[in-house]
Amino acid sequence: ENAGEIAQVNWKLESVLRAATSVAIVAEDLSGRVSLFNSGASTLLGYRPDEAIGRPIKEILQDGTADCKREDSREQPSEDGSGTLESNLQSYETTYRRKDEICLQVQVSITPLKDITGKLVGRLHVAQDITPRKLLEMELRNRGSKSLSGEKLPSTSEEQEADLLPEWLRAEPSRD
Repeated sequence: ENAGEIAQVNWKLESVLRAATSVAIVAEDLSGRVSLFNSGASTLLGYRPDEAIGRPIKEILQDGTADCKREDSREQPSEDGSGTLESNLQSYETTYRRKDEICLQVQVSITPLKDITGKLVGRLHVAQDITPRKLLEMELRNRGSKSLSGEKLPSTSEEQEADLLPEWLRAEPSRD
C-alpha cells in the first residue's frame, strides 16, 4: 500500500511539472548539475531535457547580461555569498541567453531543495520570460520622455505594438 501511495504522489508531481509549460522549472543538485528540467524550461531555454540534465547549471542557465544590451540595471544578487545553496528564497530579474543565442529578460526565483529530513539536496530555479513586459515598459518610457519634451507622439496600432516583440514571441491572434 505504501508503494502505491508513493507512486501516486510521484505521478502527481510529474503531472504538475509537465503542465507548467509557461514557467521554466530547473533543479540543480549539490554538485551544481541539472537534475530536473521541465517542458517550460525547454520552451524558454531551447534545450531538450536530455541535453540539460547532468550538465552544469551555469552552462544551461547562461547569464546573458554581459552579451545582451540592457536598458535597465541588473537586479541579480551580488556574488558575495548570497547565492549559496543554503540561501533562502531569492527573487530577481536578469537576462538569460537561450541555446540559439537569443537573449531573454527573465524573473527568477531560487529556493533551496531539501529532502524529507530537512537535509539540503540542491536548489530549485523557477523562471518566467518577462521580455514582452520589459519591451513595453521601455516603449512607454520612450513615449513618456517624448511627451515631456513636447514632441507629438504617433498613435500605434496593435500590429505596431506587436512589432516590439521578438519574432518568436509574436503570436497570431485567435479568431474565435
